[in-house]
Amino acid sequence: MGDVDQDKELTDVILCYKAMGISIDDSPEQIERAYKLLTEEYRKNLASLDPAVREHARNSMVLVKEMYDKIKGSITYNAKAKECLKAGMREADGTKTSRAATAVKVEKSRLMNCPSCRNAISIGSKTCPICKARIYTKTEKILNQYFTKTTIIILCLFLLIGVLAGLGIMYPAQVRALAVNIADSIGIGGVK
Repeated sequence: MGDVDQDKELTDVILCYKAMGISIDDSPEQIERAYKLLTEEYRKNLASLDPAVREHARNSMVLVKEMYDKIKGSITYNAKAKECLKAGMREADGTKTSRAATAVKVEKSRLMNCPSCRNAISIGSKTCPICKARIYTKTEKILNQYFTKTTIIILCLFLLIGVLAGLGIMYPAQVRALAVNIADSIGIGGVK
């Protein structure tokens, strides 16, 4: 699966989480609870006398079911489910293995927050699939911060002034002669 496909899949899953009003860090039980609450709400609306409300509820139920299925098929959900399953087994066994926690940390280590919209995106993405903002590396951030057009122009001016001052100190007679020649060629008199 390419980076574009992974970014699209991650974007779809993140949008499903947001649309259902849950967080990507929520446990499978919390996700199940949110799904049940949403479907119960829409089931109540299916009994409405208004056909528009019933149609909206029917469409919403289908949409929520699709989002729930997409979330359940995601890598993040499966990692959380494995973690919860292992945590339950650890409590029953009384053992303290940290494989599930490590698996979740590894899964989370593949994600980072977009600097613009703060949504979870995969590490190494060049642009945020949600807000389409450019993601800069640390080096690019530093370069963009310190090497703006204004600072480069100011730096060049100081460098030019420094070179001219150094030449004036090292070769005062030649600089004076050059200044006289330039003044004569542009028609300014009185340079000595």
